[in-house]
Amino acid sequence: MAPDGSRSFPYLSEGLVKLGSLSIDTMAGAEVVPLMSRILPEDADLVEAQTRRSAATMENVHVEFRFRHGDGSIRWIECRSTPKQEPDGGILWTGILLDITQRKRAEERVQAMAITDGLTGITNRQEFSRLLDREMERASRYASLLSLIMYDLDHFKRINDRFGHNTGDDVLKTVAGLVGDSLRDADLHGRWGGEEFMVLLPHTGLEAASRVAEKLRQTIANHRFETLGSVTASFGVVELAGGENSRSLAQRVDEALYRAKELGRNRVEARASHQGAQ
Repeated sequence: MAPDGSRSFPYLSEGLVKLGSLSIDTMAGAEVVPLMSRILPEDADLVEAQTRRSAATMENVHVEFRFRHGDGSIRWIECRSTPKQEPDGGILWTGILLDITQRKRAEERVQAMAITDGLTGITNRQEFSRLLDREMERASRYASLLSLIMYDLDHFKRINDRFGHNTGDDVLKTVAGLVGDSLRDADLHGRWGGEEFMVLLPHTGLEAASRVAEKLRQTIANHRFETLGSVTASFGVVELAGGENSRSLAQRVDEALYRAKELGRNRVEARASHQGAQ
């Protein structure tokens, strides 16, 4: 970085040819746009901020960003560099660029495993609970509607006992897929445990949520499984009450589901709150 703020690359190693599939002739010299323009716009501001901070404090640069490879793919790059003040007042950074794409992909897989139910591929209970708290806080802050659906496959133990656990697992995966395909992008779907599932509907009141639950009930009941024919599910529906916490909301929707099962299964039961938080 020259004293006037202009930028250049006095030296670029041949390793960048492999790293970015760019020729040295393209990257070297005063014309540096082909190199820097390959940083994704979402990350370019971060790289620039790190550069300016290092110039002001003479601290080392350590930044990770996404870079468009010459073959069109997106690669993760780690940059580590050390600044040095030049006699003319400019700053020279010497450092390395590392392709960390494989590491990033591994990290993403680990993160996905931590929040995803291994069987159905939807959100697991721990992550759903976190998202539930987040959406409840948001609904409270903006005084918006929020409803919760809990559903449970009817007589699921009989399926496992008669057809085996592999068939039972296939049923759970299929049902999770049927429900997921029927929801909006904004809705949240998670496995609560066993054959129990939750659906969180932002900006949705009790009446509308009950209609969603009825649609899901019919979707499951109308699906034909190759081995066992059809299965049914019971649904409980509640709407968030003012001042309510996640524990009482989950308890109320569980009670609504229990009521649906008491009344014969394969039905939707909505439970209104007349007293608010308990």
